[in-house]
Amino acid sequence: MGKKGDKLALGTEFYTGYQFKQVVLEYALNKAKNIKQTRWDKTKLEFKCGIGGNCKWKVYCAYDKPSQKWIIKTRYESHSCSRNGKC
Repeated sequence: MGKKGDKLALGTEFYTGYQFKQVVLEYALNKAKNIKQTRWDKTKLEFKCGIGGNCKWKVYCAYDKPSQKWIIKTRYESHSCSRNGKC
């Protein structure tokens, strides 16, 4: 894991896509950020800031066949938007 306690750090591994989704939901609730799922299929999941505009926050996770785990491949962690408390 990247920063202490950062469950969405680049390179973090998950056993299932569902486990990754749960961690994103936990993040959204704890940070009071509006997050939307923008990509979903058998091997790829992506979430972006739900506010839109200029906010670049996103996290992308893909299934890695050799390790048989889901791995966070991309993360832009800074929100440039304001909290709105919606999830």
